Amino acid sequence: MDLVACLLCLLISSRSWQSSWASGVLYPHGTTEGDAVAPKNDDGSTGMIHITVEFPYFDSLHTSLYVDTNGAISFLREVSQYTPDAFPLGNNWRLITPFWADVDTRYNHGGVYYRQTTDASILSRANGDVRGAFLSQGRFEATWAFVCTWANVTYYRRNEDTAATSNTNTFQAVLVTDEIHSFVIFNYDVITWTTGSASGGSSGTGGTPAQAGFNAGDGKRYFSVPGSRTAAIIDVENTTNVGVPGRWVFQVDNAEVTAAGDCSSSSRGGLVVSPIQGLIYGGTEVFMSGPCFNETDDLVCKFGGQAVPGYYVSELRAKCFAPPLFNKQRVSFQLSTDAGKSFRYRAFFIPTYHYDVEYDVVRANRAAWDNGGPYVIRWEVEKLNTSLVDIDLLAISNDDNGQVELHWIPVTRGMANSGTARLGELIQVAPLAALSGAIRASSAGSAVEEKNTSPVLWSDLHTLEWYAHAYITAVLLGQTKNAEHTSFIDDVIPDLRDRLRSTPKNWESIISALKVYRKDIAGSVCRSWFAKDRDVPLPGDLPPCPCTLQQALRDRGRYGPDPTCYQGSSYAYNCELNPGAEHCVISSGCSQSGGATQCCYDGKGRLLNVADWEIGGGTLDRAHMTCSHPHQVPYVSHFVNDVAPQHFCCLWSESQDLCRSTYFRRRPSRDCKGYVPPRIVGAFGDLHMVTLDGTFYTFNRLGEYVIMQTKDKRFVIQGRTQQIPTSRGIMTRATALTSLAVTSGDGHVIEVNTTARRPIDVLVDSKRVEYNDLALGFMTGVSFHTQNTTALGISLQQFGVYLEIQSAAGFLNLKLFLPATFKGETQGLVGTWNDDPDDDFMARSGTVVPSNATTRNIHVNFGETWRTEENTSIFTYYNGTSHADYQDLNFEPLYEIPFDFQSNETRQRATQVCGTIQQCLFDFLMTEREDVAIATREFVLGIEKAVNDTKPIVTCGYLATPLNGTKHFTGYFAGNEVTFRCNEGHTLAGSSVRRCLIGGEWDGHKTQCRASGTTRLSYGGFLLLVLSLVVTKDMVL
Repeated sequence: MDLVACLLCLLISSRSWQSSWASGVLYPHGTTEGDAVAPKNDDGSTGMIHITVEFPYFDSLHTSLYVDTNGAISFLREVSQYTPDAFPLGNNWRLITPFWADVDTRYNHGGVYYRQTTDASILSRANGDVRGAFLSQGRFEATWAFVCTWANVTYYRRNEDTAATSNTNTFQAVLVTDEIHSFVIFNYDVITWTTGSASGGSSGTGGTPAQAGFNAGDGKRYFSVPGSRTAAIIDVENTTNVGVPGRWVFQVDNAEVTAAGDCSSSSRGGLVVSPIQGLIYGGTEVFMSGPCFNETDDLVCKFGGQAVPGYYVSELRAKCFAPPLFNKQRVSFQLSTDAGKSFRYRAFFIPTYHYDVEYDVVRANRAAWDNGGPYVIRWEVEKLNTSLVDIDLLAISNDDNGQVELHWIPVTRGMANSGTARLGELIQVAPLAALSGAIRASSAGSAVEEKNTSPVLWSDLHTLEWYAHAYITAVLLGQTKNAEHTSFIDDVIPDLRDRLRSTPKNWESIISALKVYRKDIAGSVCRSWFAKDRDVPLPGDLPPCPCTLQQALRDRGRYGPDPTCYQGSSYAYNCELNPGAEHCVISSGCSQSGGATQCCYDGKGRLLNVADWEIGGGTLDRAHMTCSHPHQVPYVSHFVNDVAPQHFCCLWSESQDLCRSTYFRRRPSRDCKGYVPPRIVGAFGDLHMVTLDGTFYTFNRLGEYVIMQTKDKRFVIQGRTQQIPTSRGIMTRATALTSLAVTSGDGHVIEVNTTARRPIDVLVDSKRVEYNDLALGFMTGVSFHTQNTTALGISLQQFGVYLEIQSAAGFLNLKLFLPATFKGETQGLVGTWNDDPDDDFMARSGTVVPSNATTRNIHVNFGETWRTEENTSIFTYYNGTSHADYQDLNFEPLYEIPFDFQSNETRQRATQVCGTIQQCLFDFLMTEREDVAIATREFVLGIEKAVNDTKPIVTCGYLATPLNGTKHFTGYFAGNEVTFRCNEGHTLAGSSVRRCLIGGEWDGHKTQCRASGTTRLSYGGFLLLVLSLVVTKDMVL
């Protein structure tokens, strides 16, 4: 189906959108709305209008525009031409033309009105138009609009009555932006003429009719509204691309204009999915656009292999509901229009779970949930839009083999949608044992187990004390006949039946009575868990913790922030399970065991250890939060194996002794013995490099180069340099990084570019990814860290590598953090990592350029050998460019700056800005730009701090407190002392004070506290302990 045919369908089908704007197609306009009025003229303009934002148009930013009388808005120049030429046009005619024709506003024939606005009602209306037009823009929030209206304007009449007003047009262009994306809305109210007399028209028609569309001004790129420059344009008020007659919506910020409402019947047509992420539990309402849909289509959606029915919405949209997807990685999304016989349309979908947000189903008064109830949930009534709701529990448990099992348990059916429910009073069925789960609220009858036909609401994943009590009640009432169920009660609390003998045998009475014994129940559940867990060895392949918080924050390639406990969190329950911790990190890599190291630090940056009664300390987790493993489900396995036991052993039981002797014994903290910080290198400014062995040098050639690669080329970083202009736009003999490309052995390529419009512009496999979407987790083994639009962090977890990229002064600066596994494996401009700076400048051939060589020698005989070839480049080339377009073999940089290169005044200013930082001074004098110098200065200071933060620390490792004794210490690093004392009735044996030596070993001897009266006899090389009363066994928890 072509565009015009698709638009005709929209005229008929999209009545819901029409009714939304029943008041008229035009946005409010006129002097009563605060509009300015353009001068009355023929072929004139308003002159330059400065706008308060940078408006993106054809991938360029604009801070001014012209409103041209002849139905156009222009950016680079005024347009007085009255007969529209066919697009595309050159000569910098960068135009937005809702109706380019020969308009004449003299003789009181209408007027041209315009205004910039940030009025909330206008922006809200624009948001609705944009979101309704583009499925991918569901989160668009306009910050600025420009409303320009040609109201009741007529055409130029050469030999006609100039006072006639019978033929008038009213149309409008609305420019909208959030300062990242931009859109233009054409609104046509009344169109009665197309052509002025000087354009060959007669009585307003014929000749060369009006042109509607967009022109980049480069003679190549343009978009024309169907019917432009033909007689059909007179009916534009009856056409649309969004289902509202007279309205057309376009996205205009990219290199090409994109029209809303296009659809395709081709299998090669794109599929847009929104939202692209949803909760792992399922139930997310997912909309699709791209194909042309028919009401007779038999739609099937497939999420990573799980098929669910799809539903027709309109010719341009369909929807389905995601099934449960307990997967960390993105899954394939496929759409079939023929009942699943073929899946011609493909995209992807990202299952997700957030630990640090409030869910739609809120567990009200969390303190009550941790203290026996009441267990109240709340939700917003409007989010379900129904009078009756169902409440279900998705219960999660482990089978005997450690596999996660999911169970759907109804809590109540058809209750009034009041927005609140008390679970303990509603649940009357508890068929199986479960201690973890989440609550679902849905429209009555719309959700059966994992199948949904309308949107659902979810709670967070939590421990199920309320359900555990219901399950015990069901067993005691004989509602569950399985012998396993009965044995559960007998194993957990052997005398529970006797305790409840006098309790009336009904649901409410037993539920109420169980609150009295909730601590005992929790303790029994804890001991039962402990007995099973200690039979399974803890993971032995997990990395040690960074020794300090500073190290942990820098080592983002191997450790990421724990979403349950991190600095800067606004979540009310941040660090709930790690009290006293300031920040926790989790090992990023997925180990073979499937486990993870959690490391937690206090406000002073000190590593906490639960064995020292620092209950905010980290733990060795049996299941990683996000890793997939044959016997694990991401997020869920971690909660069942590592979080829930802490709840019933430590929180519910309210027993510190039980917590320490069970949970922390099976989930101990990891110390930092054996931790090696990452090595840091840098590439910045005009282009200065820091090698892995610490050598600073300058390499400011022009082209694309290998910054670093491993010998086996599984990991590659390439950089592109371009010339730096002065503040006056004159090209200098200085170059800087403007693009980086990374590949890590899996075939995927990440590119980071900087442009005037996008300080950080990311491509993944040659496709642009919106900055705000980078953190969604759409790449396996890769995490993007976004803070602001001028900085980006990339964690490559397979290799433990972290790239910290900053955009400043129009170019990129790079800090690269590499783990010690790269030692002896690196090549390229960062040098050979072997702790010997003398061979840092190793050419591709293996020849070593001396470290004291001249800058020119280093450039020619080392750096140039790492220039990429066309067949080795991993960059993307657009708009007809190629590898050769970015190479300049004849470019000759300035290797050294002569003393008289700049004036005394410039040199003095350089010293004021840079102090003694040589790279900063070099860049200031080379470019005459203070912003370039400041960016270099800040980078040098930043990399010096990063190197200081990651200095190796000598540690002797954790030293246990002896049984029946105490320990006093300041730390476990070189120079720290640990002092031991024994409790009353015990005598210290071994060293009372032990010091951590510079070699990483404790001095002295193992400390023990022996019961008084113990004697030591040595015979035949054996040490015998004879106790006066009892024989004790030393234990270390």
